[in-house]
Amino acid sequence: MAMPKSARVTDAPALRTAIAPLPANENDRLQALLSYQLLDSGAERNFDDITLLASHICGTPIALISLVDKERQWFKSRIGLDAVETPRDYSFCAHAILQPDLFIVRDAMEDARFADNPLVTGDPGIRFYAGMPLFSSDGRHPLGTLCVIDRVPRELSDQQRELIEALARQAQAMFDLRLRLRQEERLSRIDSLTGAANRRSLYESLEIELSRMRRHGRPFSLAYFDLDNMKQVNDELGHDIGDAVLRAVAVTFRKNLRRTDTIARMGGDEFAVLFAESTAEGARAAIQKSRSALLEAMDQNQWRITVSIGVVNCCAPPESVEEIVKKADELMYQVKKSGKNGIAYSTVS
Repeated sequence: MAMPKSARVTDAPALRTAIAPLPANENDRLQALLSYQLLDSGAERNFDDITLLASHICGTPIALISLVDKERQWFKSRIGLDAVETPRDYSFCAHAILQPDLFIVRDAMEDARFADNPLVTGDPGIRFYAGMPLFSSDGRHPLGTLCVIDRVPRELSDQQRELIEALARQAQAMFDLRLRLRQEERLSRIDSLTGAANRRSLYESLEIELSRMRRHGRPFSLAYFDLDNMKQVNDELGHDIGDAVLRAVAVTFRKNLRRTDTIARMGGDEFAVLFAESTAEGARAAIQKSRSALLEAMDQNQWRITVSIGVVNCCAPPESVEEIVKKADELMYQVKKSGKNGIAYSTVS
């Protein structure tokens, strides 16, 4: 399944080996693979335990959990192999994912599809291969395989086949569990009503920015704002309209911010925006642009909503993220007390 670490596609002899055709749903398959965020991830003991068991059960020197990417196969776990990936064109697994069940090559030298494959004629000298496809949670897309490899021709017993299929089911279950945990972790940082980040997520992002400032001296800014007249909207138009207002705030700000900035709902009708690595001038321009777009959206919907904003630029590290949030919040309340619908600025230097 592998080639020497130093080998490259251009170093290999002309390839006469049969290249596996692409699955009919290849683009969807690749999207499903990417959604698992497994490619190029670190080693994990649970997956390594599966390949170790597969190697012992089948008596093979090599066992892999292989993921078939667009132009390569990448090994999430490997036993008996140093390489972390190989070209997809040489991949036995690219053939295996086209099958619904266990794919076996008893003797690659006697198989016209693989006889002149560089992984057969050269290192690691594959003669025997058995790979069980691993599918996405809906069963529609093969992501890769659990496979075992030997350097001599051989067979698998009925019991070995049964056990390798059972291990593949365990690997697939771990893929799905890992995906669900990541999804739940992401959802735990999102406000369910607006789709904006929540307070927890904002504080985590602020910690990152504060650490970056302490290491590299890069400034950042935080805007804290409250919607004016929300109680009146809820009382007169109902909470469904109030919820629509909150969603509109998140949508409008996302459209007018950089991808590196974070819009978060802090609770009720209060929001915050973290401007990552932003100067005071950059944050001022961004918040004014976003505020203008928001007021326009409110007018278009005939919602009598304005916004009071406090903006703090940090060009020196504050003592804590709590300090910067508190300062921005206090600035916002100063605007509220002085008549609402405005912006107050401050700098930590």
